[in-house]
Amino acid sequence: MIKFYEPCKINKNDNIFQFINKINKFKSNENYYPVGVYSRNNKVIGILSLGDIRRIAFQKVNFKNKVINHLNKKAFYIDIKYFDSNLINRINVLMKKKKIEFIITSFNNSLKIVKISDLENLQEYKKTTIVGLGHIGLPLMVYLSNKVTSISGYDRSDKKVRELKKSKISFYEKNLKTILKQNLKDEKIELDSNLENLKSQNYVICIGSDIKKNRINNNNLINIFKKIGKKLNEGDLVILRGTVQMELSRKILIPTLEKASKLKCGQNFYFAFMPERIIEGDALFELKTLPQLVSGYSNQCKEQALNFAKFHFDKIIELSSLEEAEIIKLASNSFRDLNFSFANEITRIASKFNLSGNKLIKNSNLGYIRNRISLPSIGVGGYCLPKDPILFSKFLDKSDGYILGQVSRRINSNNIKESLKRILKEKKIFKKVLILGATFKGLPETIDIRNSPSIEISKLLKKVSKQIEFYDVMQREIKLNNKKLEIKFVKNLNILNNFDLIILANNHPKYVQIIESEKGIKFNKKSKKIIFDPWCLLNQDLILKQNWTYISL
Repeated sequence: MIKFYEPCKINKNDNIFQFINKINKFKSNENYYPVGVYSRNNKVIGILSLGDIRRIAFQKVNFKNKVINHLNKKAFYIDIKYFDSNLINRINVLMKKKKIEFIITSFNNSLKIVKISDLENLQEYKKTTIVGLGHIGLPLMVYLSNKVTSISGYDRSDKKVRELKKSKISFYEKNLKTILKQNLKDEKIELDSNLENLKSQNYVICIGSDIKKNRINNNNLINIFKKIGKKLNEGDLVILRGTVQMELSRKILIPTLEKASKLKCGQNFYFAFMPERIIEGDALFELKTLPQLVSGYSNQCKEQALNFAKFHFDKIIELSSLEEAEIIKLASNSFRDLNFSFANEITRIASKFNLSGNKLIKNSNLGYIRNRISLPSIGVGGYCLPKDPILFSKFLDKSDGYILGQVSRRINSNNIKESLKRILKEKKIFKKVLILGATFKGLPETIDIRNSPSIEISKLLKKVSKQIEFYDVMQREIKLNNKKLEIKFVKNLNILNNFDLIILANNHPKYVQIIESEKGIKFNKKSKKIIFDPWCLLNQDLILKQNWTYISL
C-alpha cells in the first residue's frame, strides 16, 4: 500500500532561518518528508529541498530573506487520479528531464509527498505486457486485468491483434470472450503487434520451445528475447511462462537479454520462470485456484517475481532455482503422458487374452488406494503432452535427460493403430463411419484439434471407408476457427443406424446421451454394425440388445 508523507509547509512570510528550523524538526518524524512546499489553493507554486538550502548557503544569501524568493519552481506534481498502472511510465517520462526522488500529489484535499522508491515495489502502479496471445497468454492477460487499471498484450500476428480488438478468439475458454469484451470496452486492455509501442516494467513471455519434426526449435523464443532485451530499463522484470527444455533459461535466454540490453541480470534487471500449469478449457478458474510456481535467476530476481506473483495470485510455491521450475513443469506433463502410456500398454497386453484393459484397470484400482492407474484411450493429443516428454528428454547441450519420454510417446502414438486393429478384427470395410468428438479431449470443453487422436484415426480409416463424418459438441466454433479443416461434420444425427461404425473418440457425456437416448441407435436388422467405446462409457447390454457389436479397450 502506498505511503503518503507530509511535506513541510512554507508560509508566505517564512524567512530562510525559520524554514530551516521547521524542516530540522521534520527529520525525526517518519511520517514527514524533509522538503518544503509552498502552495496556493492546493496548487504547488514551488518547493525547497535540503539540497536547495545547501545551494542557498553556498551563495551566502541572507537567511532573513523570505523563503518564497528562493523557491525551486521545478516541482513534479502528479494528480492522484493518475495513480494507476501507468504511474511508473509517467514518472519515467519525468525522469528523462531530471533524476527525482519524490513526486507531489493531492490526497484528502492536502498536498502529500510520495517517494519514488516506495512506488517501485507496488505492482498496482506498474505496467505489464503479456508477450504471445495464444492459449496461455490471452487467458493470463484477461486474468491479470482484474487487479490493475491497465495491461497490454503483444502478438506478432497483425491479424490476431485485429481480431482480438473485436473480441474474436480463435480458441475456446470458459468465460474468456465475455470478460475480454468487457475489458476492451472499459479500455483496460491495450493490444499491439508492434512491441516498440508498449512500455512496461513487467514482461511476461507466454511462448515456449517448439517441436518441429521431432526436433527442438527455440528460434522464435530467442528472437522474442532479443526484442525484449532492447526495451529493458533498470529495474524491469522479465517472466518466462512458456515451457522450455532444461537449462535454456540460464544458458541462452538470460545471456540474450543481457547482450541486447547491455544490462546485468540480477543487478540492473530481473528474470524469473513461472511455468503455467492450466488445463485448457478452464484456464481462468485454474489461474485463480492453482498454486503458482515462482523461481528466479538470483535471490533478488525471485524477490521481484514474488512481489509480482503475490499481488496477482492467491497461492504461491517458492522454488529454489530456475532448473527446479523447468523440471517440475516438464515432469508434470511427462508423468501424465507416461501414466496414459502405461494404461494403453496394459490394454494392449490384455487384448491378447480377449480382456478389456479398461475393466482390468478399474478392478485393479478398486479398493486399492496405492493404485492410481489411468484409464486407456485411443491416444494422447493436444499441444503439451506430445511435446513435453521430448523437451524433457534433452538438456540444452546433451541428450541424457528423461529416458522414458521416447517410450511413452511411441506407445501413445501407436495406440491409435492398436485401436484400429481392434475394430478391424470385427469388420474390414465400412460404408459410413461416425466419430463422436473431433477435439483431443471431451472435458473441459475445447475446440482444440491439435494432435487429436480422433482425427488421426480418421486418416487411417480412409483406407477402409469412403465416408467418414464427425460430430462434436463444439463443431460450430471448430468450423468458424478452422477454415481449411478437411474433416466433414455430420448435419443430422437423427438416424444413427445409417452408420455401420460409431466411435466415441473422447469422453464428453453428450456422446453417451446421443447413443443411448430414444432417438439414438435402433435395432440393427441388417449387416454387422459396430460401436467402439474406448472409455467404456456406454451401457454394453443396451448396445448388444440392439444387435450392435460392442468393442472397448
